[in-house]
Amino acid sequence: GRPYVIEFWATWCGPCRRTIPHLSDLAQRVEPFGMPVIGLSKEPVDKVKPFAHSMGMAYYVGVDGGTTGLSYRGIPFAAVVDRSGKVAWAGHPMHPEFEAALFRAAGEHYPEASVALQAARKRDLKAAYDALAQMPDERAKAAAGMITDNLAGRLAHAESLAGFAKYNALGTVGDLYRGI
Repeated sequence: GRPYVIEFWATWCGPCRRTIPHLSDLAQRVEPFGMPVIGLSKEPVDKVKPFAHSMGMAYYVGVDGGTTGLSYRGIPFAAVVDRSGKVAWAGHPMHPEFEAALFRAAGEHYPEASVALQAARKRDLKAAYDALAQMPDERAKAAAGMITDNLAGRLAHAESLAGFAKYNALGTVGDLYRGI
């Protein structure tokens, strides 16, 4: 009953590594609106888990047991699944249509939060947070809380890093969460 993104990737895949920051950014912007991003690798958990941490993957990461039912020829591959369970879009996660399809599905799932969702689409999570805080329902309060929880998680991850990696991670957090 809710939309999601499923992405297939591998630790050894150069193009996959380049999509991870993009997917992390998108996940931070759509997850509060009920749209989780899930990345699956066919590799063993003991290889995937430390890699995901080192890359700061800010979305759900798991190991593909071959039960998704989606067929694809190469990685990275992503699919936006709408709330009825139908694939609304499928292809490379850096394709411009991917982001449009993702926000469209999130908007169909939570139309009452369209102002906040539009702010999130523009990478302004402060405006999204403020719009959600003005809404009287519990779902909006939970979404606003998820934004601040995600911020805390991203800061904690950045602080766990050292040197240039820490500097980059803090810069990314600052760009996305400016003003919160």
